Amino acid sequence: MKITANIAPVPLARTQINTYNRGRFLAKRSQDFKDSLSWIARAAMAGRESFNCPLRLCIHFFKNYKKLADMAEQNTGDIDNFVKAVLDACNKIVWTDDRSIIEVHAFKHSSNNPRVEFDFEPAALNNFNAGADSVAFLLKSIASAAGVPAEFLLADVADILKGR
Repeated sequence: MKITANIAPVPLARTQINTYNRGRFLAKRSQDFKDSLSWIARAAMAGRESFNCPLRLCIHFFKNYKKLADMAEQNTGDIDNFVKAVLDACNKIVWTDDRSIIEVHAFKHSSNNPRVEFDFEPAALNNFNAGADSVAFLLKSIASAAGVPAEFLLADVADILKGR
């Protein structure tokens, strides 16, 4: 299943502690992103129950970087914080618990159309073909993010693996 959120990705900020009443809170920007993504995920699930099984997840973060070098600079956010924001926002909506995510692939892309796209599917455990299934899932997700038919990409990879 694929969910696209047409909002600019925001990394999850470190939890702030209020010294007055010792409460914990997220930075407003991070909380707003999580709230927006939660609503988008809820709409995408359209009343379906959250997944309660091992899942594999591929996330693409599209952000407007002025230069490709900006993507690696510290001020754009660590990719693990972007991933954590998605995991937390979709918890109990898309998946029952983010502990059920057993495989994650994450990518940052530069784009004039900021958004977050993520694909997920149940992951087979104790499956002889689990590695091949994982590669096929990853290639389909990359093809989708690039806007090309997955069949072309999968056929090219199959030819490469066969030594053609």
